[in-house]
Amino acid sequence: MTLRITCGFATVLALALVGLGLGPGAGVAQQMPQERVAGLVDRGDLAGARVVLDAMLAADPSDFDARIQRGNVRAWLGDYSGAREDYGSALATRPGSYAAYVGTGYAFAWEGNYPNAVGAFDAALQVQPGSEDALKGLAYVALWSGRVSEAQSRFQALSDAHPDDPEFLVGVGHAVLADRRPAEAADIFREAQALDPTGEDARLGLDAALFTPPRLGLTVWGGYTGFLADQDGESSSKSGLRMAQLAFQATSKIRIWGQYDDGMGLDNRDLVSGQTFPAVTLGGVYTWSGRALTKVEGGARSALGNRQYFGSFDQVFFLSGPLAVKVLGFVGPREDETTEWFGGGGLTVNLGRVWIEGLAVLSDTGYEKVEGGDEPRGFHLIGNLGARVGSGIEITAGGAAARLGLGGDGVNRMAEAYLKASVPIATSHRVFALLRHHRVRGPNDFTQFALGLTIAALK
Repeated sequence: MTLRITCGFATVLALALVGLGLGPGAGVAQQMPQERVAGLVDRGDLAGARVVLDAMLAADPSDFDARIQRGNVRAWLGDYSGAREDYGSALATRPGSYAAYVGTGYAFAWEGNYPNAVGAFDAALQVQPGSEDALKGLAYVALWSGRVSEAQSRFQALSDAHPDDPEFLVGVGHAVLADRRPAEAADIFREAQALDPTGEDARLGLDAALFTPPRLGLTVWGGYTGFLADQDGESSSKSGLRMAQLAFQATSKIRIWGQYDDGMGLDNRDLVSGQTFPAVTLGGVYTWSGRALTKVEGGARSALGNRQYFGSFDQVFFLSGPLAVKVLGFVGPREDETTEWFGGGGLTVNLGRVWIEGLAVLSDTGYEKVEGGDEPRGFHLIGNLGARVGSGIEITAGGAAARLGLGGDGVNRMAEAYLKASVPIATSHRVFALLRHHRVRGPNDFTQFALGLTIAALK
């Protein structure tokens, strides 16, 4: 999120100046390295600032101001635990340090540890009631954790107290945008632009409002499934369109969809018969404060003349760093009074625009075990490799393999490969917004404008 990066830099720079501690009595020997650090931070050379601060603390480990500044720089460089170590050392030297509490709050917030961030900002407010930096930190935490109403209220209060400062108006705009009100957010960003016509935050916020992905999205999934039967039956395969989904983003946290699915999925009936059976499903996903999400789905299909109703869920927990844990389950009663189920889980690694997922699932067909035969259970392994290629488009390549005991003397095996593309659907009002926002002055501007419209149409 651009707001998080740019405002984070402004906050770190402000905290660096708070931590300088320069005054009329400061000596030249003390001023020079601190002024050099401030200059490096101002130019964006944070690695250079870190080298200077390391040298300062090696020469004088008790230098409180250098300790605070290094904590700020480490936090902006993404070394959040290291930043908290520096702030903790500063608090041990000077208990109740406002700058250390505020820095700790931002380090926790940027890491996604919102409860501890709130605790640190509250501690800062105990030291300096009404502190702008701490109140601003609480507003950002509310925004980043998905509490958009609270974020809007906090930013609006700061904006009312500081009507000439565009940063708080930008915060209001992002809260409104997170609440899926892009037209209203665009007006707020324009108001912030009027306060600071050269400011980047308001301009980028306005671009975000005009290019907000629409509420509707279409996902199409094509694939190939090969059934490898080692019983008396022949092997079979199926390829082509496997799934189509139309999704609606109801709120910033809730997405619902309808779906036609002709993929193998995890259903054992496919393995038993050597073919797939299409299902119609309705589902939804709810995001819990950015740290977890719950997906629930239900539907029906007819398999081998036997109607089946089913429900499933996925629960994802986002860990610190790029890791996420997923657990999933399914239950499907059928008209023949058998009930199929599965359960399993796995790990997802998010590497920026690329993500990797591996899952293992144990299932039960619901059939009775035949004496002397295999357990009528299946074991499935699933792997996915996905990429976000910009403008809201996601492409996923994956595969699945399964082995199913049929309750008799044999087993069925299956291998599947698939390719999935998810493309948000453009809406006409956004094209008109772009026409109002971009003014064509010459051939180069026109080329950029046409490219902008093309990107918007793909979103």
